[in-house]
Amino acid sequence: GATLSRKVEDIGSLAEAEMMRGIVLLWLDAPDEGVTTLEKAILLAERSGAIDTLDTLCNAFLVLHITYRVRGEFDRSHECGERGTAIAEKTVDTDMLAMYTTNLGLQLFYVGDWRGARAFLERAVELARGTQPSYFSCMPFVHLGVLCTVEGRGTMLPAASRTPPPGRKARATRKCWATPEPDRPNWTC
Repeated sequence: GATLSRKVEDIGSLAEAEMMRGIVLLWLDAPDEGVTTLEKAILLAERSGAIDTLDTLCNAFLVLHITYRVRGEFDRSHECGERGTAIAEKTVDTDMLAMYTTNLGLQLFYVGDWRGARAFLERAVELARGTQPSYFSCMPFVHLGVLCTVEGRGTMLPAASRTPPPGRKARATRKCWATPEPDRPNWTC
């Protein structure tokens, strides 16, 4: 991929190939080289300026956002998250935007800003409810549920979210959507 794209001078394809190489390096336990490669991919994609590199930028920033967070480099992580969110908004990819919003909320949770985390995670849940089910669409719900549990709320979604999304059938957990708690009438799990 990378050699061919250099030959035909397709910077966008080279950026995507470098992004994939960076991800593979992370998986192969070469994190420093993986991060450097992902940063190079971002520079290439930005330099090309082509609209078809927006997905490459979104994905590379998301991987760096998560990688820096795992490393405890919260400032760098936040910067990647903000930049990636701005790109996801341009692409109108609601699923990717929900993923970024979830991860920004998760980062605030890790640094102890639970109020900020809640705002991001609730926004991520709204976004996820507006998309088709995907591999990542459950993440906002999972992390908001964790936050609620840690806060001692034991509840997650506002009353407006008690019914399943259109097209989804209620399962055995239907009672969870429909039964408000007496001391918190506007919330349910």
